[in-house]
Amino acid sequence: MLRFLSPQFRRLALLAAQDPRQPVMIWGERGTGRSELARWIHRNSLRATEPFTRCTAETLSLAPPQGSVLVENFDFLSTEEQSRILHLAETQSWVCPPSPPRLLGARVFLTGSVPHSCASLERLENWKYCFRIPPLRDRQEEFEGITQQLLDDLTLPMGRPTIRGLSPAALAQLKAEPWPGNLRELRDRLHAALNRAPRNQTVLQLEDLSPPQGAPGNTVP
Repeated sequence: MLRFLSPQFRRLALLAAQDPRQPVMIWGERGTGRSELARWIHRNSLRATEPFTRCTAETLSLAPPQGSVLVENFDFLSTEEQSRILHLAETQSWVCPPSPPRLLGARVFLTGSVPHSCASLERLENWKYCFRIPPLRDRQEEFEGITQQLLDDLTLPMGRPTIRGLSPAALAQLKAEPWPGNLRELRDRLHAALNRAPRNQTVLQLEDLSPPQGAPGNTVP
């Protein structure tokens, strides 16, 4: 996961892994790797042997877990739910009336996609570990490298080690698209292209690419 972060956030992730009691906030659109980053920090921390649990505000109320807790789409929660979860993140104490407060050992990871709509934004931005993962469409300078890394991850498991890269036309097509699904969508498109490409090819061609989401065909001008 760190390969797809900027050097600044790569360093921050390494620090977060070494600081296993501090909460973590990760902003980014769907498919940018928010949950994967949370799991990477957990797996590389002193808490790696403890559970990593995806929770909602409702499941936290029923059975607050130990270990690391991931609450996704935090910005869509009510102000009251946000307040309770922030209290847990910052004090490790779960408050849900009429039950008495419970002291937990949980580390809290939060993800969200729309910072400006979050009632708790100012409080979150004071956290030591607050990440903002940019959408793929805003990473034009890094796009070729990201695409090659994803392709390299796929070729051997899929039995296509002879595929070394993309043709200029195929790369231009991918680079021109808006990528609403971000890294996840790009990986899925490359996976489909590898399945479609003839066995004797060494690079993916434009005709190997499936159409982008919501489009009838390839659209490079």
